[in-house]
Amino acid sequence: MTIRGAGMDKTIITHVPTWKPPTNTLPDPEMKTEGMDTRAYLMRLQNDAAGITIEGLTLRGPGMHGAIFGRGNRDLHLHHLRIEDTLWSGIRTFSMQRAKIHDCEFIDAGGRWRRGQPGVKGGITGGAIFAIWMKDSEISHNRFLRTQTTKQDEFYGIKCRQAKRCRIHHNTIEVNFSMEFPFENDEDVEIDHNLCHGTVSIPKHAGGPVPESGSTFHIHHNYFRNSYSIEFVRNGVEIDHNLFDFDLTKDHGNLISGFGKAAAPGPAIFHNNLVNNPGRGVIWINEPYSNLVIRNNHVITRTTATPRTEGLFGFHSDCDFKTIEIRNNRIECIGQTRSLLRRDESDDMTIENNLLINVSDSDQFQNATTDRNVGLEQPLKFEVGVHGELTVNGWSTSRTPSIQ
Repeated sequence: MTIRGAGMDKTIITHVPTWKPPTNTLPDPEMKTEGMDTRAYLMRLQNDAAGITIEGLTLRGPGMHGAIFGRGNRDLHLHHLRIEDTLWSGIRTFSMQRAKIHDCEFIDAGGRWRRGQPGVKGGITGGAIFAIWMKDSEISHNRFLRTQTTKQDEFYGIKCRQAKRCRIHHNTIEVNFSMEFPFENDEDVEIDHNLCHGTVSIPKHAGGPVPESGSTFHIHHNYFRNSYSIEFVRNGVEIDHNLFDFDLTKDHGNLISGFGKAAAPGPAIFHNNLVNNPGRGVIWINEPYSNLVIRNNHVITRTTATPRTEGLFGFHSDCDFKTIEIRNNRIECIGQTRSLLRRDESDDMTIENNLLINVSDSDQFQNATTDRNVGLEQPLKFEVGVHGELTVNGWSTSRTPSIQ
């Protein structure tokens, strides 16, 4: 079945004023449909129906839990939709396979709820796209925008509970949490070429299992604007070739932050990234983490508003330091001196061939010089956002000329 409108601005579907489903089931149970009002959506897809396409519409639901709900739908194709002003989520799915969601706009497409009431004081936040068990799917060239600013109007861009073999790319996400994947058994999820104004959250207790492929998340060629960019910990992660570019007056976060307590075995690798103005630091992990490689990055710090004086890397004292490497990085502290490490670390850590400028503790550890390249192995140049609307060229960004 195909439902095709004349275009976002030309075909608008909304609900009559008298259709106002009760909100007592919000926030919904997230992982099950029992206790969830699946009819409180503008469009309710038939369970297990395959090959549905919806395109060229505006779906507006100020009194609805969401715009589209589906369960067990294969080959779902949603594109050129504007989904705006929904109470909980925009697109809400279970067991979605081989889906494509692209060229959509999500404006105020969600909210925060606590026991059936707006989540003014706490609660759970919905997502513009909220998927449970998503496989072999692609989410691309979508724009997420929040214009309603009260706490109850918060929503996440992409909220997912387990993704396998999925790619999320070329999205522009201007909300507080760009993406959230706090579930086990994620595998081969590629997150690339996105413009993220908020956090990408991928934590799991003890880091979660590593699939046979060896990869849970590959996060590359993105442009991050929030100093609290990536919520950790997760095993089997590669983070590379990103530009992290932060406002000196918004120095609230560590670029990578882990808040748990259970030891995680890793592995993870952070390489070939540009980091401009980290706030509290580059990586701080509360729980012990092992098999971590930090290499070939270029980090520039400047005096922040606070100002921040913490070390750039903070590790738990129970880490297996023999498996942690900091090598081939270029780290420059302009203005405020910063230390490399947040506390006295084990001598077993490998620290070598780093170019350290105005780093206060550089005389407290070995940093042997080798013949390997220091800093990026190749310059960064790539496009991010909806249809590559922004070009990253080293430390600079500009509107891509071909994008009107």
